[in-house]
Amino acid sequence: MDATTCYEDLDQDGYGGSDTVIALDGSCDAADSESDNNADCDDTDPAINPGAEDTCGDGVDSDCDGQGGPTDDEDGDGCNWEQENAAGTSDCDVDSDSDQLNEMDEMGANCVYDAGETDPADPDTDGDGAWDGDEVLLMGTDPLDDDSDADGLGDSVEDEDHDGVPDPGDTDPMDADTDDDGLMDGEEDLNGNGVVDAGELNPLDPDTDIDFLNDGLELGRMDPVPGGVSSGWGLPFEGTAGGWTGDTDPSSNTDPLVADTDGDGLEDGEEDLDQDGYVDAEETDPNNPDTDDDTYSDGLEVECGSDPLDPLSFPDCVIFRDGFESGDLEGWAF
Repeated sequence: MDATTCYEDLDQDGYGGSDTVIALDGSCDAADSESDNNADCDDTDPAINPGAEDTCGDGVDSDCDGQGGPTDDEDGDGCNWEQENAAGTSDCDVDSDSDQLNEMDEMGANCVYDAGETDPADPDTDGDGAWDGDEVLLMGTDPLDDDSDADGLGDSVEDEDHDGVPDPGDTDPMDADTDDDGLMDGEEDLNGNGVVDAGELNPLDPDTDIDFLNDGLELGRMDPVPGGVSSGWGLPFEGTAGGWTGDTDPSSNTDPLVADTDGDGLEDGEEDLDQDGYVDAEETDPNNPDTDDDTYSDGLEVECGSDPLDPLSFPDCVIFRDGFESGDLEGWAF
């Protein structure tokens, strides 16, 4: 039998490489590391040959079809396997972390996860409970800052369903003072749970106790909450809107949870008539139930027509208080 030229099949998988050998027996046998073809693209690995099954995302062109190698982009997202492998993503999925942003959206054209970019392998880069795609596409918040408006409440708390729509109970994740009362939302929702609990102010109501004095003024705030920019992407957020009235005398605070701080029968806003936090000469003191020290409460004097600012002006009426039986002298105010 005449000798024949074969291709060297080093891995004996039936497919040869580019080098040739002479088969003296005239037959190209795999057992003799010979093949009648040179179709093998890696003759050192028996798992790589035209008859093998290609596995997506492993960076190996197992079936020698020119696709699936380390520089190939199998999912067509613009980033090849080497780049995706370095970033911890898959070359079989344009959105490896399923956050609604594809790899190039998160890493940019260079397909490298750099500082200032969202993590293509982590759906919630800033760990605030809202996925990166929701923050970028719906909420308008910063996916690199868990509290985009720096008000003490996380973005996911302020927009609980992450849809960018202000639902009942939602504060604005891009407004540090949603109700414009001079207090940050997180100063009102003290435990940060998105619910107005007992002992907390309402971050959606500038006057929680409905006494005609805003919450910030009652707590002695003189300056509005400033706006600013988020710490990640530098997105602008709002603070207290114009027109807010601050406290001109922060040494005399009233209780923003009690409409009548001194219990004299007049709401705080009825005593601080110009609502500036300062006790003017013509105003009763919302922290003193008997402003003129004549032993009669301010509320009683106002109701009876006497002057609560004049210690020589006495009420001349009798008022029966609710909750007392007729004839009970404790129920009468003079």
